[in-house]
Amino acid sequence: MGMNVGLCAVCRSPGAIHSCALCGKLVCPRHFQHGAGVCTQHAGPGPGLPHGVR
Repeated sequence: MGMNVGLCAVCRSPGAIHSCALCGKLVCPRHFQHGAGVCTQHAGPGPGLPHGVR
């Protein structure tokens, strides 16, 4: 079984490989918080994200 790869639901950039555990949106590594398993829209700003990036 292959990985799903597509456009990030947050920034629309190619290379989205993570799926949010809460909403199921496919997001890129920049918009995914690994520790929480959710997209940045649900987790809020975290370490390594510039101020205002969600």
